[in-house]
Amino acid sequence: MAGCVRPAAAQSEERGFTLYGRFDGTANTLGTFMRLDATVGYNFNRFVAVEAGLPVYFVRPSETALAYPGVSSVNGIGNVHTAVRLSFSNSVVNYAPSLTVTAPTGDESKGLSTGHVTYDWNNHFDRLFGRVMPYADIGIANAITDTPFFQRPFTSHGTVFHLEGGALLRIWQYANLGASAYTFEPSGEQTVVSRLGLPPQAQAGQNRGRGRRIGVFEVRQVTVGPAEIARDRGASAWIMFTPSQTATFYVGYSRSTTYALNTVFFGMGFNLGSMIRR
Repeated sequence: MAGCVRPAAAQSEERGFTLYGRFDGTANTLGTFMRLDATVGYNFNRFVAVEAGLPVYFVRPSETALAYPGVSSVNGIGNVHTAVRLSFSNSVVNYAPSLTVTAPTGDESKGLSTGHVTYDWNNHFDRLFGRVMPYADIGIANAITDTPFFQRPFTSHGTVFHLEGGALLRIWQYANLGASAYTFEPSGEQTVVSRLGLPPQAQAGQNRGRGRRIGVFEVRQVTVGPAEIARDRGASAWIMFTPSQTATFYVGYSRSTTYALNTVFFGMGFNLGSMIRR
Protein backbone atom coordinates (compact mmCIF):
# COMPACT_ATOMS: atom_id res chain seq x y z
CA MET A 1 0.00 0.00 0.00
CA ALA A 2 0.97 3.60 -0.01
CA GLY A 3 3.61 5.37 1.99
CA CYS A 4 1.09 7.28 4.10
CA VAL A 5 -0.40 4.08 5.40
CA ARG A 6 2.84 2.51 6.49
CA PRO A 7 2.66 1.49 10.16
CA ALA A 8 3.15 4.50 12.42
CA ALA A 9 6.20 2.82 13.87
CA ALA A 10 7.92 3.37 10.53
CA GLN A 11 7.39 7.11 10.29
CA SER A 12 10.19 9.67 10.49
CA GLU A 13 11.04 11.21 13.85
CA GLU A 14 13.88 13.28 15.30
CA ARG A 15 17.40 13.23 13.85
CA GLY A 16 19.43 10.12 14.61
CA PHE A 17 19.36 6.34 14.30
CA THR A 18 16.10 4.42 14.03
CA LEU A 19 15.20 0.79 14.65
CA TYR A 20 11.86 -0.73 13.71
CA GLY A 21 10.39 -4.20 13.86
CA ARG A 22 7.17 -5.57 12.41
CA PHE A 23 5.31 -8.81 11.95
CA ASP A 24 2.58 -9.07 9.33
CA GLY A 25 0.77 -11.56 7.20
CA THR A 26 -1.95 -12.25 4.66
CA ALA A 27 -4.37 -15.15 4.34
CA ASN A 28 -6.45 -16.25 1.35
CA THR A 29 -7.52 -19.41 -0.47
CA LEU A 30 -3.92 -19.97 -1.60
CA GLY A 31 -2.45 -20.02 1.89
CA THR A 32 -0.95 -17.88 4.64
CA PHE A 33 2.03 -15.63 3.93
CA MET A 34 3.80 -14.11 6.95
CA ARG A 35 6.81 -11.82 7.30
CA LEU A 36 9.07 -10.75 10.14
CA ASP A 37 11.12 -7.67 9.27
CA ALA A 38 13.67 -5.58 11.15
CA THR A 39 14.80 -2.23 9.74
CA VAL A 40 17.60 0.06 10.91
CA GLY A 41 17.96 3.57 9.57
CA TYR A 42 19.13 7.12 10.08
CA ASN A 43 17.19 10.38 9.91
CA PHE A 44 19.51 13.17 8.78
CA ASN A 45 16.75 15.74 9.31
CA ARG A 46 13.01 16.01 8.70
CA PHE A 47 13.61 15.93 4.94
CA VAL A 48 16.00 13.00 4.39
CA ALA A 49 16.13 9.48 5.83
CA VAL A 50 17.76 6.19 4.87
CA GLU A 51 17.02 2.66 6.03
CA ALA A 52 17.93 -0.98 5.42
CA GLY A 53 16.47 -4.27 6.53
CA LEU A 54 16.14 -8.01 6.00
CA PRO A 55 12.78 -9.84 6.01
CA VAL A 56 12.14 -13.45 6.97
CA TYR A 57 9.17 -15.22 5.35
CA PHE A 58 6.94 -18.06 6.53
CA VAL A 59 4.62 -19.45 3.84
CA ARG A 60 1.95 -22.06 4.59
CA PRO A 61 0.12 -23.22 1.41
CA SER A 62 -3.59 -23.99 1.73
CA GLU A 63 -5.11 -27.45 1.41
CA THR A 64 -5.92 -26.66 -2.24
CA ALA A 65 -2.30 -25.84 -3.00
CA LEU A 66 -1.11 -28.88 -1.07
CA ALA A 67 -3.02 -31.06 -3.55
CA TYR A 68 0.05 -30.73 -5.78
CA PRO A 69 2.54 -33.57 -5.29
CA GLY A 70 5.63 -32.19 -3.60
CA VAL A 71 4.14 -28.90 -2.38
CA SER A 72 5.40 -27.92 1.06
CA SER A 73 5.73 -24.96 3.40
CA VAL A 74 8.41 -22.36 2.73
CA ASN A 75 10.62 -20.60 5.28
CA GLY A 76 13.60 -18.37 4.62
CA ILE A 77 15.11 -14.94 4.35
CA GLY A 78 13.98 -12.57 1.61
CA ASN A 79 15.86 -9.86 -0.20
CA VAL A 80 17.93 -7.32 1.70
CA HIS A 81 16.28 -3.95 1.13
CA THR A 82 17.56 -0.40 1.43
CA ALA A 83 15.73 2.86 0.81
CA VAL A 84 16.23 6.60 0.62
CA ARG A 85 13.18 8.62 1.65
CA LEU A 86 12.57 12.33 1.18
CA SER A 87 9.75 14.43 2.62
CA PHE A 88 8.55 17.88 1.56
CA SER A 89 5.53 19.44 3.25
CA ASN A 90 3.65 22.58 2.28
CA SER A 91 0.15 24.05 2.50
CA VAL A 92 -0.89 22.80 -0.95
CA VAL A 93 0.23 19.17 -0.96
CA ASN A 94 2.77 17.01 0.85
CA TYR A 95 5.25 15.19 -1.38
CA ALA A 96 7.38 12.22 -0.32
CA PRO A 97 9.47 10.49 -3.02
CA SER A 98 11.42 7.33 -2.21
CA LEU A 99 13.77 4.89 -3.92
CA THR A 100 13.92 1.30 -2.66
CA VAL A 101 16.54 -1.19 -3.88
CA THR A 102 16.81 -4.88 -3.01
CA ALA A 103 19.62 -7.41 -3.42
CA PRO A 104 18.80 -11.03 -4.41
CA THR A 105 19.61 -12.65 -1.06
CA GLY A 106 16.41 -14.74 -0.99
CA ASP A 107 16.14 -18.27 -2.34
CA GLU A 108 14.67 -18.18 -5.86
CA SER A 109 13.67 -21.84 -5.70
CA LYS A 110 11.39 -20.96 -2.76
CA GLY A 111 9.92 -17.90 -4.47
CA LEU A 112 11.66 -15.53 -2.06
CA SER A 113 13.61 -13.78 -4.84
CA THR A 114 13.76 -13.53 -8.63
CA GLY A 115 17.56 -13.61 -8.59
CA HIS A 116 17.79 -9.97 -9.72
CA VAL A 117 18.52 -6.63 -8.11
CA THR A 118 15.24 -4.69 -7.99
CA TYR A 119 14.29 -1.05 -7.66
CA ASP A 120 11.08 0.85 -6.94
CA TRP A 121 10.84 4.61 -7.39
CA ASN A 122 7.63 5.83 -5.74
CA ASN A 123 6.10 9.30 -5.51
CA HIS A 124 3.64 9.88 -2.69
CA PHE A 125 1.24 12.83 -2.41
CA ASP A 126 -1.23 13.62 0.37
CA ARG A 127 -3.21 16.50 1.87
CA LEU A 128 -5.07 16.66 5.19
CA PHE A 129 -8.62 18.06 5.24
CA GLY A 130 -9.83 17.92 8.83
CA ARG A 131 -10.17 14.22 9.65
CA VAL A 132 -9.68 13.04 6.06
CA MET A 133 -6.37 12.58 4.24
CA PRO A 134 -6.64 11.74 0.52
CA TYR A 135 -3.45 10.37 -1.01
CA ALA A 136 -1.98 9.06 -4.24
CA ASP A 137 1.10 7.03 -5.09
CA ILE A 138 2.59 6.66 -8.54
CA GLY A 139 5.84 4.98 -9.48
CA ILE A 140 7.90 2.72 -11.68
CA ALA A 141 9.76 -0.45 -10.70
CA ASN A 142 11.32 -3.56 -12.18
CA ALA A 143 9.36 -5.86 -9.87
CA ILE A 144 5.92 -6.17 -8.28
CA THR A 145 6.89 -6.16 -4.63
CA ASP A 146 5.22 -6.69 -1.29
CA THR A 147 3.73 -3.68 0.45
CA PRO A 148 3.78 -2.67 4.12
CA PHE A 149 0.42 -4.48 4.38
CA PHE A 150 0.10 -7.07 1.63
CA GLN A 151 2.31 -10.14 1.13
CA ARG A 152 1.90 -11.38 -2.43
CA PRO A 153 1.81 -15.08 -3.40
CA PHE A 154 4.51 -14.37 -6.00
CA THR A 155 7.49 -12.18 -6.87
CA SER A 156 8.20 -10.79 -10.32
CA HIS A 157 10.89 -9.24 -12.49
CA GLY A 158 10.14 -6.81 -15.31
CA THR A 159 9.21 -3.17 -15.81
CA VAL A 160 5.95 -2.21 -14.11
CA PHE A 161 4.10 1.05 -13.52
CA HIS A 162 2.04 1.23 -10.35
CA LEU A 163 -0.67 3.59 -9.15
CA GLU A 164 -2.70 3.71 -5.96
CA GLY A 165 -5.25 6.23 -4.72
CA GLY A 166 -7.20 6.32 -1.49
CA ALA A 167 -7.88 8.11 1.77
CA LEU A 168 -7.51 7.81 5.54
CA LEU A 169 -10.28 8.82 7.94
CA ARG A 170 -9.52 9.46 11.61
CA ILE A 171 -12.42 7.97 13.57
CA TRP A 172 -10.85 8.16 17.01
CA GLN A 173 -7.73 9.51 18.65
CA TYR A 174 -6.05 6.13 18.25
CA ALA A 175 -7.79 4.71 15.19
CA ASN A 176 -7.97 5.35 11.43
CA LEU A 177 -9.99 3.80 8.64
CA GLY A 178 -8.40 3.50 5.22
CA ALA A 179 -9.46 2.51 1.71
CA SER A 180 -7.69 2.50 -1.65
CA ALA A 181 -7.72 1.17 -5.19
CA TYR A 182 -4.57 0.04 -6.99
CA THR A 183 -3.28 -1.05 -10.37
CA PHE A 184 -0.03 -2.63 -11.56
CA GLU A 185 0.57 -2.21 -15.29
CA PRO A 186 3.58 -4.24 -16.50
CA SER A 187 5.44 -3.52 -19.72
CA GLY A 188 7.48 -5.96 -21.79
CA GLU A 189 8.61 -9.44 -20.83
CA GLN A 190 7.87 -10.51 -17.25
CA THR A 191 9.18 -13.28 -14.99
CA VAL A 192 6.81 -14.46 -12.25
CA VAL A 193 8.13 -16.68 -9.42
CA SER A 194 5.57 -18.46 -7.24
CA ARG A 195 5.77 -18.51 -3.43
CA LEU A 196 3.41 -21.48 -3.13
CA GLY A 197 6.19 -24.05 -2.92
CA LEU A 198 5.19 -25.61 -6.24
CA PRO A 199 7.45 -28.34 -7.60
CA PRO A 200 9.26 -27.47 -10.87
CA GLN A 201 7.18 -30.02 -12.80
CA ALA A 202 3.79 -28.51 -11.88
CA GLN A 203 1.61 -27.86 -14.94
CA ALA A 204 -1.47 -25.73 -15.59
CA GLY A 205 -3.76 -28.72 -16.07
CA GLN A 206 -3.26 -29.75 -12.44
CA ASN A 207 -4.88 -26.63 -11.05
CA ARG A 208 -8.57 -26.41 -10.20
CA GLY A 209 -9.61 -22.76 -10.35
CA ARG A 210 -13.36 -23.17 -9.77
CA GLY A 211 -14.30 -20.71 -12.50
CA ARG A 212 -12.00 -17.77 -11.66
CA ARG A 213 -8.94 -16.58 -13.52
CA ILE A 214 -5.87 -18.53 -12.45
CA GLY A 215 -2.56 -16.74 -12.03
CA VAL A 216 0.55 -18.31 -13.49
CA PHE A 217 2.00 -18.33 -9.95
CA GLU A 218 -0.65 -20.92 -9.04
CA VAL A 219 0.42 -23.44 -11.67
CA ARG A 220 4.17 -23.06 -12.24
CA GLN A 221 7.14 -22.24 -10.05
CA VAL A 222 8.70 -19.90 -12.65
CA THR A 223 6.91 -18.41 -15.66
CA VAL A 224 8.38 -16.11 -18.33
CA GLY A 225 5.86 -14.41 -20.58
CA PRO A 226 4.18 -11.21 -21.80
CA ALA A 227 3.09 -8.28 -19.64
CA GLU A 228 -0.37 -9.63 -18.81
CA ILE A 229 0.96 -12.49 -16.65
CA ALA A 230 1.95 -9.93 -13.97
CA ARG A 231 -0.92 -7.42 -14.30
CA ASP A 232 -3.06 -6.91 -11.20
CA ARG A 233 -5.84 -4.51 -10.15
CA GLY A 234 -7.90 -4.33 -7.01
CA ALA A 235 -8.96 -2.48 -3.87
CA SER A 236 -8.30 -2.61 -0.13
CA ALA A 237 -9.84 -1.42 3.15
CA TRP A 238 -8.38 -1.51 6.66
CA ILE A 239 -8.49 -0.20 10.19
CA MET A 240 -5.31 0.85 12.01
CA PHE A 241 -4.83 1.35 15.76
CA THR A 242 -1.97 3.42 17.19
CA PRO A 243 -2.32 3.24 20.99
CA SER A 244 1.10 4.89 21.43
CA GLN A 245 3.95 6.43 19.44
CA THR A 246 5.80 3.12 19.64
CA ALA A 247 3.18 0.58 18.52
CA THR A 248 0.77 0.09 15.62
CA PHE A 249 -1.76 -2.67 14.95
CA TYR A 250 -3.88 -3.14 11.84
CA VAL A 251 -6.22 -5.53 10.06
CA GLY A 252 -7.87 -5.26 6.66
CA TYR A 253 -9.26 -6.80 3.51
CA SER A 254 -8.00 -6.69 -0.08
CA ARG A 255 -9.56 -8.00 -3.27
CA SER A 256 -7.74 -8.60 -6.51
CA THR A 257 -10.35 -8.04 -9.21
CA THR A 258 -7.93 -9.51 -11.74
CA TYR A 259 -7.80 -12.90 -10.01
CA ALA A 260 -11.05 -12.70 -7.99
CA LEU A 261 -8.85 -13.33 -4.96
CA ASN A 262 -10.02 -12.22 -1.50
CA THR A 263 -7.32 -11.64 1.11
CA VAL A 264 -7.32 -10.73 4.80
CA PHE A 265 -4.19 -8.97 6.05
CA PHE A 266 -3.01 -8.20 9.57
CA GLY A 267 0.08 -6.99 11.38
CA MET A 268 1.83 -5.03 14.06
CA GLY A 269 4.77 -2.62 14.05
CA PHE A 270 7.02 -1.40 16.86
CA ASN A 271 9.39 1.55 17.10
CA LEU A 272 12.15 -0.34 18.89
CA GLY A 273 14.54 2.60 18.80
CA SER A 274 12.07 4.81 20.64
CA MET A 275 11.41 2.05 23.19
CA ILE A 276 15.14 1.72 23.89
CA ARG A 277 15.58 5.47 24.32
CA ARG A 278 12.66 5.63 26.72
